Amino acid sequence: MRNDRLNREAPTPPLGEMTPPDYFTDAERAIWGAVIANAPAGMIRPLDSGLLERYCWDYVRRRAALLEHRAWCLEKKKPGETDSLRLAENGVLGRHPILGVIESHAKAIAQAEAKLGLTPVDRERIRAATQKELPFDDPWATLELPGETPTQ
Repeated sequence: MRNDRLNREAPTPPLGEMTPPDYFTDAERAIWGAVIANAPAGMIRPLDSGLLERYCWDYVRRRAALLEHRAWCLEKKKPGETDSLRLAENGVLGRHPILGVIESHAKAIAQAEAKLGLTPVDRERIRAATQKELPFDDPWATLELPGETPTQ
């Protein structure tokens, strides 16, 4: 990220303890714990807990849908069906409905990952935005045009 695009006045939310919601399942708690344990120190803050909650919720439900689809592929698929196409009750071959569920959760996960900085590219973007110690170097600031007097 370019230094001249950084908002140096952006507020920084306070640090604090990150605990999962009480109603979380064991699987959701495991995802929450893995994210907190592996995120760079101070990157995910209590203000981000709602977003992390949605990430964990979508992650667990996508995984369950994937397992359901895998079981169908291995055990229930009929002749003429593929991993993505199945025969409806009326005999018409169509897209397996669980694939829409999987895709929906995958999109939500990708959005949350980007906002939380859980991918290498997004971590770099967040790191660049928080490096307030970098000096602002504008190569054009000292440019003097003909006929102008220097401003300093």
